[in-house]
Amino acid sequence: MKRNLFFAPRDKRGISARARSAAGGADPSAARKPRCARAKRILFITDLTGLGGGETYLLYFTRALAAAGRFVPVVGAFAEGPLTGALRAAGVEVLVLPDVTLRRAAGLVPVFSPLKFARFVFRLKRRRVALVQLEQFNNRTFAAAPLARLAGAPVVLRSHLWSAPVKRYVRWYVRCFFSVVLPVSRNVKNMLERSGVRPRRVETIPCGVAVSEFAPSAPAAELRTRLNLAPDTFALGMIARFQRVKGHHVFLDAVAELIGAGLDFHAFIVGGVAHGRAEDERCREEILRTIRERRLESRLTLTGFVPDVRDVLHALDAVVVPSLSESFGMVVIESMASGVPVVATRCGGPEEIIADGVTGFLVPVNDPAALAGVIQRLARDPSLRRGVAARAADHVRRFFSIEKNVADLSALYDSLLK
Repeated sequence: MKRNLFFAPRDKRGISARARSAAGGADPSAARKPRCARAKRILFITDLTGLGGGETYLLYFTRALAAAGRFVPVVGAFAEGPLTGALRAAGVEVLVLPDVTLRRAAGLVPVFSPLKFARFVFRLKRRRVALVQLEQFNNRTFAAAPLARLAGAPVVLRSHLWSAPVKRYVRWYVRCFFSVVLPVSRNVKNMLERSGVRPRRVETIPCGVAVSEFAPSAPAAELRTRLNLAPDTFALGMIARFQRVKGHHVFLDAVAELIGAGLDFHAFIVGGVAHGRAEDERCREEILRTIRERRLESRLTLTGFVPDVRDVLHALDAVVVPSLSESFGMVVIESMASGVPVVATRCGGPEEIIADGVTGFLVPVNDPAALAGVIQRLARDPSLRRGVAARAADHVRRFFSIEKNVADLSALYDSLLK
């Protein structure tokens, strides 16, 4: 198993390829300036510091929102990490926020520090934040909504996931403090409704991708050479952080099925442990052990974390998303924007992006045989791959571009700030 085939070189300031790309090639030390003198500040609060799907979307969106000039995005994070570095490189202002939580009372609700509470409100007022958007709803971000309301700012929750059951005080809290909840898919909206949460306003607005940035940087043959791929070998990839819900074990079962069917292919698992969680590290070790035990090393390469997956995508013939559950699926629209066919499970978000057999393929959850069957069809029919890839790229340009996403959310922000 070879690792780290696409580590992006860093410049003398330690800025990665993804960060430089996000900055559009400009000097990332020069912050973007709003085009409109009356541009309003929006504070996006995130509890995550890695570069998973949701964080990559936040990077795309805040950079595009700043470029549009009508709003000034500021991202508030509770710690430094790859995400904050990439945001700064893209010219997006970053604030490191205080964690106002002292502890949890009886495991139910957070207990807050009054001093940190007051400082938080003061910082919002001093920076003239017009609106606050939470990217997650958890123990750390719990206090942000009432604090923003105290500072006179409406609060938006961007909901990537919602689990049931939900305690009664949480249902009250959401209705009381959030001006609008934004599920990223109808699947998340349905989860929200099943949990018994009834926000005052719900708007389903999916994520978007910077389509123009997914053009190949080099000929496919050159990109495949970097992966040590023979010209006629079918290249298959799974791009995901190590987490049980991502379905790595299903992917390995499908790889075993393909070997048994005699297909000439090589598979790649691209990704690492994104947020340093012990359970995700255990998942990674379990997958590595399974690969060794089933002797899949000759047909499978683990690249580790790749800061910029675009060149990897253009070296592949198909991308597999074998997840058990997905709220949306950024890798789906990134792959489609790259012109790479996607085979995904019917796990939520991908079902709202892919038209089965037209712009990609959908298979049942936890069904490696069905997954392997579709992969074999793609491997043996280049014209099928080309047709699906072309339709997929057009579909993403029309419905999932970051420009459309910025326009939709800007209209929503306008309605809240009248």
